[in-house]
Amino acid sequence: MAELDFYLTENKYLNQNPNFHRISNFFIFMTDHYVRIYKFNYAKFQRIWQVYADVNSIRFKRTYIDQSKFYNHYTIGVLHCKVKNRDITYFMYFFKDLKVKKVNYYVPIHLFLIYVNNSILCAGKTHLYYVNDFVKKIYLPNIKYISIDWYHKNQLFLYSKGKVYLFNLSNSYLKLIKRPENFVKQNFFFDKISQEYLVHDKYGDMTKLKFDNFETSKLIHAKSTKITKIIICQSRIIIGFITTEQKIDKLALVKSIFTQEKYIYSTQKKYWFKSDKSLTRYMPLMSTHSGDFTFLGQSKFSDDKSGHNTMNTMILIRKNSKHYISFSQGDEWSKLSDIQNSYNSILKYYYLYSYAMIQIPIKNYFKAYFSFDNFHHVNNLYQGVMAHYNIMVNNDMALVLMYTTTNAVVSFDGCRSWNILKNYSPNYIHYFYFEEPFYAYYKSGNLIISQINKIDLTTRHIHLKNINKCRQNSISTITNCDYGYTYTYSVNLDKNIYDYEYCYLTKYQLVAQRNITCQCLNTDYSCAHGYVIQEKTKLCYLPNNRNRKRIVCLNGKNVRLDPMGYEEVYDSNYYSSFCMANLFNFVSDNMTCHELDIHFNKNKHIFSKMAFSSFKRLPEVIGALEITNTETLLGKLNDSTFIFFLNCFDDILSNAAILFDVLQMKKLNMKFGSSKIKKFVEALRTNEHFEGIIERTNNILNSNDIDYHVTLLRRQINYKAKFFEIVDNVLVTLRERFAFMEEYNFFELIDITKFNEFSILFPAHHISALNSIYHDIFDISSLTSK
Repeated sequence: MAELDFYLTENKYLNQNPNFHRISNFFIFMTDHYVRIYKFNYAKFQRIWQVYADVNSIRFKRTYIDQSKFYNHYTIGVLHCKVKNRDITYFMYFFKDLKVKKVNYYVPIHLFLIYVNNSILCAGKTHLYYVNDFVKKIYLPNIKYISIDWYHKNQLFLYSKGKVYLFNLSNSYLKLIKRPENFVKQNFFFDKISQEYLVHDKYGDMTKLKFDNFETSKLIHAKSTKITKIIICQSRIIIGFITTEQKIDKLALVKSIFTQEKYIYSTQKKYWFKSDKSLTRYMPLMSTHSGDFTFLGQSKFSDDKSGHNTMNTMILIRKNSKHYISFSQGDEWSKLSDIQNSYNSILKYYYLYSYAMIQIPIKNYFKAYFSFDNFHHVNNLYQGVMAHYNIMVNNDMALVLMYTTTNAVVSFDGCRSWNILKNYSPNYIHYFYFEEPFYAYYKSGNLIISQINKIDLTTRHIHLKNINKCRQNSISTITNCDYGYTYTYSVNLDKNIYDYEYCYLTKYQLVAQRNITCQCLNTDYSCAHGYVIQEKTKLCYLPNNRNRKRIVCLNGKNVRLDPMGYEEVYDSNYYSSFCMANLFNFVSDNMTCHELDIHFNKNKHIFSKMAFSSFKRLPEVIGALEITNTETLLGKLNDSTFIFFLNCFDDILSNAAILFDVLQMKKLNMKFGSSKIKKFVEALRTNEHFEGIIERTNNILNSNDIDYHVTLLRRQINYKAKFFEIVDNVLVTLRERFAFMEEYNFFELIDITKFNEFSILFPAHHISALNSIYHDIFDISSLTSK
């Protein structure tokens, strides 16, 4: 572990304390007479907007919006003020830059503000306000919830008085949905509405939700039970509840409440679940043994590597003094052997950093576990973590800063390796308030972490010396062929082991990239919905229906399975030694996959067998025809006849382009153009021209290592016939196109360079040609005299 040099500086800008709001690196200063917005950029305040207002009329409120599906965390602010005794409302969008929309009257804000499609939507007590280039006021009282259709992004859904409305952002049209119960069951309204009915209801009566085929335990209906939390994990719901007997959150997992599948849950003394053995696939932890498991935490995150925005949930539970974690909504669970017993664990997932973190509070500090799939606590690195921060540089991935009771450490590669800040002292905590927001930027070759004090606008800076963006040659990568990913895992060292090269990885360098050459052909597969995986064969089958099978090629072998039981995914935990991409390829290929374990230096905090557990959907299914015909297409492209034709047309078109440029320079000289076209036609149909094309074709075939040359006399005669057939077609087209050029030789009359020749000998035949074609337009006698 290396030591990193750093030092601290301080700058003071203001000695007074004006009334201001701080939003990220934007500062809104408000006095009795004006509102000014400054942007703090590179240790300087830059004024970007201001407005003068009447005394005591300025009111500002803001709403923080987390659009985690698009990784945008922004703030919408609304400013009410009077300008020349006129009520004005300013809507402000704070993200990377500031956007302001002005409304010339008072807009009451009751529930929410949201920014979508360059428009702001807010709700008052009685009306919905849609603010774009215009303001539309729609009567819709008591709006409680809003849900955005992220796939279309031009429509959103509003929930009011038990009714669901569709609002189209493109034409600001409001439409009532006739069957809202069907919509609520598959939308984000469910967790909010169920929270309203269950949490606030005395006995948590689930029958009020009116869902089809939904069963629940008598325990949830009991008077001693109270619902405390509702968490949605795609097709299942996690219900946290407490009883009067034991004040501990319990866990109930309901699998696919919108289908006819059953559910499982736990009580304090025993497990209760349906007799269907297939449920063990969804919860492998479940067994008939006595015990209990407790819900400890969850963190929602989204994944769009495939082009689709899909929400996933990371769940942490404790069972029999052991911890288990799931990245796949409870379908797959992993045991966390290093984590000790603890309640109130904090679970976080950082998508941009591609790592997850578990915080376990211990008195005034906590233990932190980092991982991509398997969590580890590095005991020799730190003891007693006080705080953990993600620092961005220029809206890109920069570093992870963490300080303990004794030191501070920095990671430049997403918690894969750590560096200690040299000469760090706990007294710096009082100097630099880590609990306050801070930013990072470059200046004079140093990476500077800057912070602004709220009270006196004093800026404090931590300077990390000689930190640069990682170059491509300073990044080490490794490829995992099983999953088809290329992982960036570390920063290289120089020849001298103590001479470190400090640089930070961007968020694009940290995310595991799909490796086209190493993946299983084009697509990896997982079990489709309703199918169950066999532990021995790792194949998918449909319970109670084992006849839907056919023989397909799997891993270079003929395997009998059900092709309908698989769906495409970007990663597959089920198949560590199978290539499922050739599932629908009925022709055996040579593609094989081998299970691969990756081992790294433990001191660098790098884990073995790195793999992402969350499913990542492909944007579309790749058809079997395209997969099987890949080699056929390559053969066609390398075919000698195809290359010969390419050379023929390349030669003709390249010479034609040169001819075009020459004719453009002499566009008024019809005789010159006609002669050049005639020479071009004559030059095409020669034996020398054909021999040159044959030679270039052979050179290309030799460079592609293709043992197929045009050497036989019979084959050359065949190609020569095809060549002259192509040339003859071109010649006929050219002659037809330019057959009447001589009739337009009168264009020389407007050639300024020949006026001196015309003064000596006037071309009367040009006048005659012009008169024969355009006799109704020109006055020939007047034109000749002039």
